[in-house]
Amino acid sequence: MHLRLMTVNRITDRDGCIAVNIGEYKVGYGNVKLATWGLGSCVAIILYDGGRSLGGLGHALLPKPSSEHNTLNFRKRYATTLIDLMVNRMIALGSEIADMEAALIGGARVIPNLNSHIGERNAIAAKERLREWGIKIAFQDIGGRSGRNVLFYVRDGKVLVAYTLRKGFR
Repeated sequence: MHLRLMTVNRITDRDGCIAVNIGEYKVGYGNVKLATWGLGSCVAIILYDGGRSLGGLGHALLPKPSSEHNTLNFRKRYATTLIDLMVNRMIALGSEIADMEAALIGGARVIPNLNSHIGERNAIAAKERLREWGIKIAFQDIGGRSGRNVLFYVRDGKVLVAYTLRKGFR
C-alpha cells in the first residue's frame, strides 16, 4: 500500500479520529484514523509504512529550532525535529527507513501581506529533513492561500484533504 491523496469538499468521517494538535504527532497501526484541523501556514507531515500498516501524522508550527528551544516540548513544534521524533518512533515500532514514504500538506500563505513566508519555510525545512533521512515524498499539497483539514487512514494510506476556503481562492 502507498499513500494517496484525495481532495474532498468536507471531511465528514470524524468518528473515532485521533486529533493531532499543533506541536504534536501521533503514530498508529491498522484501523487508526489520524486527523489535524485548521492547517494554515503549519505543515502536516505524514509518514507511512504500508507493508506494516503503520503511520504517523505530525503538525509542525515552525521550520527548525534555535538551540535554546531544543527541549522535547519545543522539538515537536518544529518541522525538522518533529520528523526526527516521528521517524525514530516508527523505527521503534518495527519500521525501516527504506519502507517509509511521506506526504506534506499545508504551508499556506493565509495572511497575504505577511512577509515572513513561514508556510513556505516550513515546507522547505520538512522537505530537506526528509531528504536527509532518505525518505521519499509520495505527494505534497502545499502553498496557496487556503487552510486545510487532513484525515489520514493508516490502514490503507488514504489521505483526505479539505480546503477551508472554496477552491477558487487557492
